[in-house]
Amino acid sequence: MIIILIILSLLLGGYSLYLIKKLDKETNTHLNNINAVVEQKSLYLLNELNNKIKTSEESLLNELNNKIKTSEESLLSKLKEINTQNQENNNKMHQQLVSGEFKNFKSDMNKTLNGMIKKVENIKFE
Repeated sequence: MIIILIILSLLLGGYSLYLIKKLDKETNTHLNNINAVVEQKSLYLLNELNNKIKTSEESLLNELNNKIKTSEESLLSKLKEINTQNQENNNKMHQQLVSGEFKNFKSDMNKTLNGMIKKVENIKFE
């Protein structure tokens, strides 16, 4: 009877070791599956985060480009206004300079002609 009990206890002990090893393998398999799922979800979240960062960067870049374009356009329009004003001022100054030169030329010619007339009048015919 004792021998039967010893044999049964050995069989039960061996079977319990078998069940423990089987349970350990299943637990490791489940842990690996859980790790794989966690890794996939974390990769998915990282991809989502990267996509949101990219879209926010693109929208910021678009906003900056639009602001740069509008500031360039406003600067160009201001420069065009300044350029037209400068051209008008240059034309006025050029006209004043030319008219002043013609006045000086006319007065010089009048003086020269008057001097020539006086010399001709002073010539005596013999």
